[in-house]
Amino acid sequence: MEAESFEVVMAGSLLTRGDRGWISAPVEKALRIAAPQASLLKLELEPVVGAIWCAMERDGRIVTAQIYEQMRHYRDFHSI
Repeated sequence: MEAESFEVVMAGSLLTRGDRGWISAPVEKALRIAAPQASLLKLELEPVVGAIWCAMERDGRIVTAQIYEQMRHYRDFHSI
């Protein structure tokens, strides 16, 4: 894992909205030690958007670029 390049996505309201560095900074430090080539990202969409896309695909629907773009702006659960 030390030599591999991959993305680690932080999700959850504490990490994506309420963090003032007291969570992400230690996570990033530990990640740099364990996997220096990894990239740390914050989830920009509400997790429910991904669940909706998965449900659509499971139902046989195609998540088109237009659908993706329409739903990309949902960053607040209450606006969905």
